[in-house]
Amino acid sequence: MATGKLDLVFKKIGELAQKNFIDGRLKPAVKIPSISSARTPEGRQKVYDMTDFLEKQLKALKASVKRYPLGKQPDTDPILELPDVITAKYPVTYDSKKKTILTYGHYDVQPAGDGWKADPWTLQEKDKKLYGRGSTDDKGPVLAWLNALEAYQKVNADVPVNLLFCFEGIEESGSIGFAAFATNNPEDTLMHRFRYPSLTIHGIAGADATPDQTTTIYPKVTGKFSIRTVPSMDGNAVTNLTIHYLEQEFRKLGSRNMCKVKLFGESAPYWLGSPNDANFQAGKAATKRVYKTDPDLTREGGSIGVTLDLQKALGADKSIMLLPLVKFPSPWIPSSCKLHHVISIKESNSLDRLPGTTSWEGERKVSYEACRFAYIQALTKELGRYFTVLRLALPKATSGPAKWRQYIIPDKTVVFLNFWACRRDPEELQDPWNFSPERWLRTSEKLPHQFAFGYGSRMCVASHVSHNALYTVYLHLIAHFRIHPAEGETKESALGPLQRLIDIEATAPTPRTFKARFAPRDKAMLQNYILEAIGTGR
Repeated sequence: MATGKLDLVFKKIGELAQKNFIDGRLKPAVKIPSISSARTPEGRQKVYDMTDFLEKQLKALKASVKRYPLGKQPDTDPILELPDVITAKYPVTYDSKKKTILTYGHYDVQPAGDGWKADPWTLQEKDKKLYGRGSTDDKGPVLAWLNALEAYQKVNADVPVNLLFCFEGIEESGSIGFAAFATNNPEDTLMHRFRYPSLTIHGIAGADATPDQTTTIYPKVTGKFSIRTVPSMDGNAVTNLTIHYLEQEFRKLGSRNMCKVKLFGESAPYWLGSPNDANFQAGKAATKRVYKTDPDLTREGGSIGVTLDLQKALGADKSIMLLPLVKFPSPWIPSSCKLHHVISIKESNSLDRLPGTTSWEGERKVSYEACRFAYIQALTKELGRYFTVLRLALPKATSGPAKWRQYIIPDKTVVFLNFWACRRDPEELQDPWNFSPERWLRTSEKLPHQFAFGYGSRMCVASHVSHNALYTVYLHLIAHFRIHPAEGETKESALGPLQRLIDIEATAPTPRTFKARFAPRDKAMLQNYILEAIGTGR
């Protein structure tokens, strides 16, 4: 597609965002409590209400829609019908000259759970983020495809691929019946993070859940947990080893109680895709086109159990890619769902608006490996460039005659590289006296070496470790605190590579001290971390 036409699509997306996409689709979708685990006729009807909503939306976009009943759900009383799988194709007439993209999603959600500060079934915007159950998992991403299709139609742009949609309504309850659907309908289907394993505790039932101090001993307590496997792990072996370990540890207690361990449902093997195939390359190119930065390939498979079912139904030669629309660090199944309304790389005027720093749900401990924000990477590099630690590099000796401009530097001449000048060379840097982390994000500006940790053979051997350590410190500070000037200080008082130095002629410049005010973003969470650190002696 021509760049001009694509720009019109992007512009139209912005114009339609509030009225059509958010108010017209996402709000009414979030309002429907399509909880697939609610095993009552009333609860199941809410799921079907969401099926009806999706069918109506797809037909309004001139897609050809089919609904596939999956039959009765086992172990339900009264017996419930499984939610339909809904498929749609656009355009209605298949274009053999175009490639075909199959998009899978699910329209059911988890129960609301605790911890909401507002009604989970009413979409609300706060700090340019949209909160509501299902806004990220998975109604928001499902509807995003419809939003994009509408934008193409509004500007009369030809969609460059055949779109095939496949949405199910019981993914959050194990995708019951979907594997059979995918196996029995391969033609219809075609026509139309983690690097390490993890264990997650999902709930404890039977014990006293109140905050009151009680001494009651309950006759039965049940705990639920899941294990996510990664490539090379055998699911059956993990199940057997886990059951054996728990039974073995319980026997060591010598308790007269009983412990019973059992597997709910079926364990799914890991799924592994290739980041080098056409889908991934197209996704990377699209991400860079929109957000002006290369995406990270995080190896996050999430918990989309039907991925393998789709792979088996479509064949090993078909490529599958999981494309997230959620911004880190929201856990995959957060206690409150949020969808970023406006995603911006630069939020320089307000630190609390940097990516992922407002209202983190769940665990807030992050590391360099787990979270790589492009802007904070750029901030780390720019701080090293702008605030020079050493004016001159460690001495070097030439290994032979060297030509510099019209001069010849003799062999074995001791040379001191002027770091200060290199980092402020107007021939190498745009506006070098301006503090601008964005320069490290611009692909149009070819940047010289940063020089923060030296250069060449005398460069610090731990430079990468040092950069990562500084990055992690900045990330945690920004994530946990809003940083403001202290009383009597101004925002400008901390800046200036010369003005804030104690001695501007010193070899290793020492900055003057200044005060800043750190306001915790979440006081209760920070207090828990402090108490934990004190308790563990860290």
